[in-house]
Amino acid sequence: MRFRTVRRPNMKWCGFFIGNSKDFILVIPFGSTHIFSYLEIVDREVKKQAQRIKKNVIDVYVDILPVAGNRDKTLLKFTYNKRTDEINWLEGKEFSIQDIPHYLLENIKEVYKKNKNVFLEFLLPSEKKKFETVLSL
Repeated sequence: MRFRTVRRPNMKWCGFFIGNSKDFILVIPFGSTHIFSYLEIVDREVKKQAQRIKKNVIDVYVDILPVAGNRDKTLLKFTYNKRTDEINWLEGKEFSIQDIPHYLLENIKEVYKKNKNVFLEFLLPSEKKKFETVLSL
């Protein structure tokens, strides 16, 4: 799974990594601003990634540990429907670290390892501990 970095225009201190596999999209934000503060950019990038996937209904996972690590559940799952061109950002499923599917956890760990310094720059001490926990799983 290849990831690319997207930064919010004029804001170098926040952004996200985004990548897709054959049947899902994974978004991992970083920085000092919550990803839902610039949802229009995320929405556009998810739709671009979805063009590479043959399914009509695509799972979109957002790992919010790097921006809200003190929460119990840090992985969110939404769906994108290509036919209606809509992502339902209001309805999602939440996962705790222990409940993250293995195939997703491996991709998340890969991004964390490659970009560890980017993430650690913005995390609070308690969030850093949770971040390190994910890396050790």
